[in-house]
Amino acid sequence: MGLSHKMIFEQSVRREFRQTASSILVVLLAVLLTVTLVRMLDRAVSGGIDPADVLIFLLLSAASSIPQLLVLTAFLAVLLTMTRAFRDQEMAVWFSAGLSLLDWVKPLIRFLTPMFLISLVFAWFVAPWTVSESERLQAQYSARDESLQAAAGRFRESAGGRRVFYVGQSTDAGQYIEDLFVIQRAPHQRTWVLAASGKLLT
Repeated sequence: MGLSHKMIFEQSVRREFRQTASSILVVLLAVLLTVTLVRMLDRAVSGGIDPADVLIFLLLSAASSIPQLLVLTAFLAVLLTMTRAFRDQEMAVWFSAGLSLLDWVKPLIRFLTPMFLISLVFAWFVAPWTVSESERLQAQYSARDESLQAAAGRFRESAGGRRVFYVGQSTDAGQYIEDLFVIQRAPHQRTWVLAASGKLLT
């Protein structure tokens, strides 16, 4: 009978661990994606990243945060499950059936082991790749002509503030631009460039 009680207890605890962890992970992911999306949109508007790459940066950032999310999820799942069991006097019932606190060890290990392994894989392999990929995309965008980095409808300064330019919109991957305005300031000289449309040559 004691073995039967122990098996029922372990199955019940593991099931509650999984259900609680799933709920926590969904909430944490939603918060992370929302905050990251706002940050990436702000960077895209300010010309820090390519607006077309916002989704890619969002996914890369989320993937690099998986280890921290899993650790936090595991901690909260264990804490909430044990707190609920003692608060609702459920553990008193299990103690009266001959179980002890040591019987938490086995279901804890079986619950934490896969999460630990997944976190390890993401921390050692996925996270470094996401960082390098983000840096590559950032460098690739920074290397493009500055006129392509301007958000449509926004004025932008470059060359230490000596040049101000405006691009209404760009098409065909930035090869064709419309509503171009450039002012170049130099000592004792100011150059204006206005064009309804143009083609970017690189």
